[in-house]
Amino acid sequence: MPFTKIVTLTDIHIMPENGRLIGIDPTERLRLAIEHINRTQVDAELCVITGDLTHKGDPDSYETLRQELAKLRIPVRILVGNHDIRENFRDAFPEADDDGNGFVQFATDLAGWRLIGLDPLHGPPYIYPDSHAGVLCGKRLEYLKSALAGANGKPVIIFMHHPPFDTGFPGMDRIKLWNHEEFRSCLEGHDVRQIICGHIHRTISASWGGIPAMIMKSLVDQMPFDLVTVDSSLATLEPPAYGVLLLKDQTVLCHSVEFMSELPVGHDPASMSRT
Repeated sequence: MPFTKIVTLTDIHIMPENGRLIGIDPTERLRLAIEHINRTQVDAELCVITGDLTHKGDPDSYETLRQELAKLRIPVRILVGNHDIRENFRDAFPEADDDGNGFVQFATDLAGWRLIGLDPLHGPPYIYPDSHAGVLCGKRLEYLKSALAGANGKPVIIFMHHPPFDTGFPGMDRIKLWNHEEFRSCLEGHDVRQIICGHIHRTISASWGGIPAMIMKSLVDQMPFDLVTVDSSLATLEPPAYGVLLLKDQTVLCHSVEFMSELPVGHDPASMSRT
């Protein structure tokens, strides 16, 4: 039985007026990622984007995002993060998922798995810094409970922007999913095999209450390995990456693909052999 493949992107941070983040052009990074995915991952069943689509939440940035994602050769489901403005996102993506209460959430089945996407965006009103943290209100938690019940015994993968656990970065841990205990209680009794998040801008593997979790890298800047400084805006120029999930039988494999570290075209891979 072959693997079922899902690509994940997160923390794209498209800037208005071709702006840059610490010298990085987010739109160009997205283009490079899409080019790599179209060349190497076209057999994927789905791409899930886990939020922070733009940096300012402005309409022009969402229009830029729409134009670039139109080039992607695999189906895409889009979620929102703390840098997004849900209303502006919906104006640009009217076909995006809606859970019936206006939140960007989805539940779908794929190759014997249930995939659930959640919307932890804390707003409106968007009041910062509090709105940089994640919250799942009662309506969103009820949707999650219903989506889990609809799994009917299938193993579950949950996609969301904010991790529900501390990561060791004190500035980011202040703006994780605030009501993580309520979230955890919803998962009890269900076969949740994996949680996929963004937000931190670093590849992190975790086990949270016995549930495997993976945080994927941003397409732009990354969080430096500083476990002391209380600052969520720290950034480093480590290489970007997108994620690839491989599903087979009862197994989930999570890969991080540093698409800008690829060997140049025409290079002989044998020359890089370890033997």
